Amino acid sequence: MGVIAPIKPATIEEAAPADAIHLEIFTSVPAWAFAYGVKDGSCMPLFRLGEVAVVQDKPGIIPDDGGLYIIEYESRDEWGKDLNPAPRPRRSHVMVQVNKRERRNGTVFWTCDPYARPRTEAQRLQLEQSRGVIICSDGPCPDQYTLAYKLLGKVVGIYSPDAIPAGRRNLASVHSA
Repeated sequence: MGVIAPIKPATIEEAAPADAIHLEIFTSVPAWAFAYGVKDGSCMPLFRLGEVAVVQDKPGIIPDDGGLYIIEYESRDEWGKDLNPAPRPRRSHVMVQVNKRERRNGTVFWTCDPYARPRTEAQRLQLEQSRGVIICSDGPCPDQYTLAYKLLGKVVGIYSPDAIPAGRRNLASVHSA
């Protein structure tokens, strides 16, 4: 799962016109949440490499259509299996958007995709012409409950310790030098 080189939409509206994501700005990480350091551009323009997301610490959460979540993948390292018959699993964490989709025959399925995936024909063509760009998704899953066991929590905000705290956003109280 991951994005090697994401499509870079100019605006959030271009990235996701019908599924706007609402995020809060946190000046500290609440006790009910954890911080997640963004590792790639798969959630641009919402999150860039190096930014920090605030995630509701709720493993096994039942996802909402269009929500951002941290998913945990597990793989077994086969190297050295002769020395260690039960190799330690390697875990990776990725920010994904959970999407509910419908097939032509009307059956519904769920996927986990990068937020910065192609959403228009023009973006899809741009991706094809860029050669070597790979976007992977997890799914199809028959329902959102199938995905829940992999989810560590819902992304609810952006950690920005220098932001003006809620309740102090009155410009009259800002002093200039």
